[in-house]
Parts: sequence; structure tokens; C-alpha cells
Amino acid sequence: MPYGTIKVDNITFDNGGTDKLITVSGLFFSTSGALTVTGTISGGNVTAPTATFTTLTGITTAGTTVTFTSGSFTSLTGVTTTGTTATFTSGSFTSLTGVTTTVTSGVFGLGSAAAPSIAFSGDTNNGIYSPGADQVAISTNGTQRLAVDTAATTSTLPVVHPLGAVGTPSITFTGDLNTGIYSPAADTLAFVEGGAEAMRLDSSGRLGLGTSSPDSKLNVVDASGNSLRIGFGSNFNIYDAATHAFRNNGGTSDYMRIDSSGRVGIGTSSPSQPLQVVGAIASTAIASSLTAASAFIDYNTSFNGIRVGSVGNTTGTAGPIYFSQYSSNASVGRDAVIIDSSGRLGIGTTGPSSLLHLVSSGQPTITVADDAGRSLQVKAPDSSANPGFIGTTTNHDFLLQAGTTAGGLNVMRFNTAGSERARIDSSGRLLVGTSSNDSNAKLVCQGFVGGEASTGAFAVRYGSTRPTAADIGIGTVRFESTSNTNLNYHYASISCATDGASSSDTDIPGRLVFSTTADGASSPTERMRIGNAGNVGIGQADTAGARLAATSTGTAYAGYFTFPNTAQGIGIASTGAGTVAAAYFFNNGTNVGSINMTSSATSYATSSDYRLKENVVQIPDGITRLLQLKPSRFNFIVDPDHTVDGFIAHEAQAVVPECVTGEKDAVDEDGNPVYQGIDQSKLVPLLTAALKEAIAKIEALETRLSALEGK
Repeated sequence: MPYGTIKVDNITFDNGGTDKLITVSGLFFSTSGALTVTGTISGGNVTAPTATFTTLTGITTAGTTVTFTSGSFTSLTGVTTTGTTATFTSGSFTSLTGVTTTVTSGVFGLGSAAAPSIAFSGDTNNGIYSPGADQVAISTNGTQRLAVDTAATTSTLPVVHPLGAVGTPSITFTGDLNTGIYSPAADTLAFVEGGAEAMRLDSSGRLGLGTSSPDSKLNVVDASGNSLRIGFGSNFNIYDAATHAFRNNGGTSDYMRIDSSGRVGIGTSSPSQPLQVVGAIASTAIASSLTAASAFIDYNTSFNGIRVGSVGNTTGTAGPIYFSQYSSNASVGRDAVIIDSSGRLGIGTTGPSSLLHLVSSGQPTITVADDAGRSLQVKAPDSSANPGFIGTTTNHDFLLQAGTTAGGLNVMRFNTAGSERARIDSSGRLLVGTSSNDSNAKLVCQGFVGGEASTGAFAVRYGSTRPTAADIGIGTVRFESTSNTNLNYHYASISCATDGASSSDTDIPGRLVFSTTADGASSPTERMRIGNAGNVGIGQADTAGARLAATSTGTAYAGYFTFPNTAQGIGIASTGAGTVAAAYFFNNGTNVGSINMTSSATSYATSSDYRLKENVVQIPDGITRLLQLKPSRFNFIVDPDHTVDGFIAHEAQAVVPECVTGEKDAVDEDGNPVYQGIDQSKLVPLLTAALKEAIAKIEALETRLSALEGK
């Protein structure tokens, strides 16, 4: 039967009649109307601006462009859609089953990591999306994992490469695929050039150049198999090379060489002795004998100059070094200076008993003088009871004197300008400005220059002119002790430094820093400082303008005050008028509350500005939650005679969590209880909400009662 044409504005196929299946074939529907099929349509060609289908089965749609202005599909089964361009302006898909879709060109929404525009059935937070212009990203589980833009590719996960091989490294470069990096074994990296391994870093941290099995921290092997190894043990080692040569820049001559026998040559490439120097040095001769029993440095072989020698005995013990004087024919001489086998220097004696031992007839004296005759002498006490001293020879502008006749038994005096300025007395005390004192202190200072009878003064002075920059150390007083190994143990210190730049002699800001060494530490840490404005910081360097600022560490208190029950506790006073903030409270630099006072009252404020809040809703269940609270009467164990009203912390916490701090039955690391606390003011919002609900109910009841009474 020939096909005809039906022209209508709207066609509706309803399966409510006797026909249960409607088959439409070769139907062209006007683009100005709407097609609604609540039954089943199959085997046809359909074009319509608005089409609503309950079920479509076996429909083939073909054409250059297929456009659905609006489509609402409950289910599509066994449909094949093919086209050059498919553009979906609006689509709502409940289910797509067994569908094959071929789209030559398509436009998708940007999407997001949590809802990518290209996703997968049953797993809609995995897929592809665009986080911005010229960007493509892949997300899994709603989180971006890989992003590509015009500048770079970024991955939030590790990029795992295959192990690769020497001929096909896993990390390589365009146009040079046999050059790169691969992993020949666990915890090992190898670097390849032209398909051949050039360098390897093994699992023990050893680097091999020219070898795949390094056995030291650095192992270099050349093409001929020659090897150089550098290693670290108790010493630094360079080994394997038969000869170590230190050469000039061109490599044409040796500066120094260590041969295979361990001999060092300077200026020669073939040393014949443990140390051989060829060329000019700062002496005519180094050695006249190289036997095991003697060593000399001579001016020349006729001994008419200086001789330095060390002679050992047959057991190999080194002998002393003598500085000797000889006559022209070497027949008369004496040993003027000796350094013995223990390193002691003797002048005038061949048997020194101390590191420096001087012997002379009469009172031994050492004089240091300039060419004008001004001199300083050191004299030892003699047999005539003359005291020893260090000082000037006349008028004693400087004198350090000790001995039985030095103004007292076992006393050391320090004189300047003919007057005593300080002394170390028989008790070991250093007395400055006084010759006697009853103090047990090791150091006593009395008076100051120009006023010895006045207040004592002690100064620590900067070692140069006035510093102009900030943070320059001026001086430090340290508190130390020593050990058997002569180490200094530093327990505490008080230091002074510039506390700002100094622009003139009348602008010298300074600060004091107090430091102590903690238990288990070996050096002091700053504990307190006083700045140039008199502000005190305890545990912190910056007081933020506060007169006193303290910062605690760990679980320690920033401040702790103890006083008897007869004391007044802590007082905070203000001399100003009106409302004054007596205390501010900060959390990470943000003000979260304050204590304010006026001339007649004190108030406690916590942060509550609307600009600090979000998700604000009315409390919906005030009465229900209020009834869960359990007000109680009780006494505290430490105060059995005082009964009070209140709440049990963990019971209130179950209803209003924010009113309680701590956890029920908590203990610290030592098993001591960590008690909960409660802020009962946090219950006010719940009480207010419950009261409002109660008032609303009362008003409703009153309205109903009034209505009933009016009947």
C-alpha cells in the first residue's frame, strides 16, 4: 500500500485501547508539533522537536544531523545511534542499557572532580572533566588525579614506570630511545647512553662509573679496566690506583706524586725516600742523615750555624732536640736550648721539668724591652727571699707581685701607677678596689674609677666602637663548670645585645636575654628577655607590645600562681574611666574573648559576632534536649561540708557537648586522672530555646482557652 502523509500539530499514541503494540514505520512527523507515545514504538524513523517516549525498541535513526531539542527517556534498549554530529541541548536519562553510540563531534559540560562530565555507569565520580580553560583532568573517587594544561602535566599520585632494560630504558627521550634511566634490580638505578650502561647507583648507596658492581662509595673504571675507589670508614680512603699524581692543569707535569710504595715526591715523579722534595725550599738543607737513629737540620756540613737534631736509642724511642752553639772549628760548644722527648723546653738546663724551664745564676729574670729602654720583667723568687714579680722595672706602672714579702703571706698583688688595684688573697679570692673583704665570693669589686668608696661597678664592654645595627651582641655572663676532660659545661647565661639600630650616642637601644640549659641538653636556650622598652617576654622573643608576655611549651603552664587562703590572689586594676578590657584571650592570633570592667562591674565576653558564624539555624528541639539534662545536688570530695547545685560533666556533655572540656575517665601518660570541666553558661542557648518553645505552647494554649471561653 502506498505511503501517505499525515499533517497534524500533535499526535498521541495511547496503549489504553485494545491495541497493546503500535508499530510505526517510515513516519515523518511535522517539526511544528509534539509526539507523545505512552506505549511502545519500534521499527520507524522519527523526527520531532519534542518527543516523549515510554519505551523505544529496535529504532534506527540515521542522518547527517540528528537534533533533539528536548527529550525525556525512561528506558532505551537495543538502540544504535549513528551520526556525523549529535548535539543534545537538554537530555534526562534514567537508564541506558545495551546502547552503542557513535558521535563524530560532541560538546560536553565542564563537570568537576566530584561530578566529571564524562563518567561511567554506577561510578559517577570517576571520569574526565575540565577544571578551566584549556585544561583536561581525570578524577577517581571524586578527587583530581591527573591534569593537563598548556604548560604542564600534573599528577597527584606517584608515576610508576616499568623497570626497563639496558637497551630500552623506562625513562627516555624523544629521538633517543636507548638513552635514559632504568632499574636493573631492587633499590638500584642505572643510567644508559646509546644502549650501554654508563653509571649505576646500587641499593647500598655506592656509585659506579664504568662498572655495574661498585664496591665502594665511588668506584670509577676506565675502558682499560683501571680502577679508582674512594671510600669512607674510620678514615677517608683513595685506593686501587698504583700511583696518585697531582698534576698541572695541562696534565704535562707532576706537582706531587705518591708512588706504589707510599713515597711522596714534591717536584719529582720518582721519589726514593718517604718524603723527597726537589727544588728550592726555605732552608739550605733539610737532612744530613736519614738513618733511623738520627735526624738533623743543618745550616751546612761544617756546623758553623744552627743544628736541630733528634737522636733515638736502639729501642726506637725519639731523643731530645738540641739547639747548640759551636766555635768556628766546632771544637767548643754547648747545648743552649733543648726540647726533650716529652716536649718540654729547657733554657740553661738539659733536664727541663716543666713545659718551659729557665735556669740561670742569681734571680732568674726575663726582660721584654723596646729600643728606648722601656721594659717589662718577669723575676722568680731567689734564695734571699726576694719576691717574684711581673712588672715594669721602675715606678711600677704595672706590677704583679707574689711571695712571702709581697704585703702578706701567699698574696698576689696587681699594681698600676704605683698603687695596688687588685689582689688574689690566700683564700683565692680576687679583690678589686680593696685589699680585704669578709665576703665568701670568689670575686669582689669595690667602688669604681674616681669613687673607690662608692657603689661597686662591674662592666662587660663591647670589643669595638658603638655598633649601629640591630641584634649585635654586646656581652655575655656565662655560668659554667668543667669536667675531667676540660670540657666547659654551659648551664646558663645572661646576654646583652642591641635591640634596634643605633643612630647616635644618645640612641643606644639594648635588651637582656636570660638563657638556661634544659634537662637532657648541653647548651642554653633563651627563656626570658627584657626589651629596650622594658617589655618582658618569657618563652617568647616578641612581646607584641605587651608589658609582660609568656609562652609555654608542651603541657606546661604559661603562668602559675599559688597563694594562701589569707591572701588576695591576683589583682587587675585600671586607672581609666568607662569600660576597660582587663584581659584579652587569643587563639592562634585571633581574639576569642575578653574580661571587661567598669567602675562598678565586671563582664565576661566570648566571641559571638555574626560575621564569624555560618549555617545559623534555630534550635528545633529545645524542650526535648532540656529534659535530658540532669541537674543534681552534690558536694566535692575535697569539700564534704559544702553542698551545691550543678551537673555531672559527662552527663551534660551528652546533651550539650560544647559546654564540657575533656573526656570521661581520661588519664595522663602516668595514669593520673585528667578531670573534665564544665562551662554552665554554654547551657543558656538551650535553656532559651526551651523557654521560647514553652512560651509558644503557653500562648497557643491561652489562645485555645480564650476561644473555648468565648463560645
